[in-house]
Amino acid sequence: MPVAGVAPLPDEAGRTECLTRRAPGLDVIIGITERETAAFYEVNPVVRRLREVPGVGPGLADGVEHVVGHFAFDRPSRRLAAQLSGAGARVWTYRFDYAAPDSAFGAARPEDMEGLSRRVRTAWLDFVRTGTPGTDTPWPQHTGHSDSTYHWSA
Repeated sequence: MPVAGVAPLPDEAGRTECLTRRAPGLDVIIGITERETAAFYEVNPVVRRLREVPGVGPGLADGVEHVVGHFAFDRPSRRLAAQLSGAGARVWTYRFDYAAPDSAFGAARPEDMEGLSRRVRTAWLDFVRTGTPGTDTPWPQHTGHSDSTYHWSA
């Protein structure tokens, strides 16, 4: 896992200075999946046993997965988006809410998202060409005044 201050990454002060200096004029897309940690929890023996507890197990396991995903992925992604936007970058954020049927990993594997592939490909290609992701529904830019996230679903 990358750690601030350990080569080749700058420490936190250097990271902030770098973001502030390089962000103006950048176009950035930052995204996560709804079940970002699913791949880790499906193979974890403790969580697997927790899911087997009658009645409350599945809900508790899902809750643990959700909380860890929020603090490990969603919150840092939003913080980065806010920092970049505040420093002058144009930023869009997204979350894949699609969970592939028959997949324990939810939306963690892009190849499972066949129903979304055309729309995602169009948005990414438009972003590469124009700096703005093209979608059939509005995808507002992430700004200091708008913490909007585009939700991809089937």
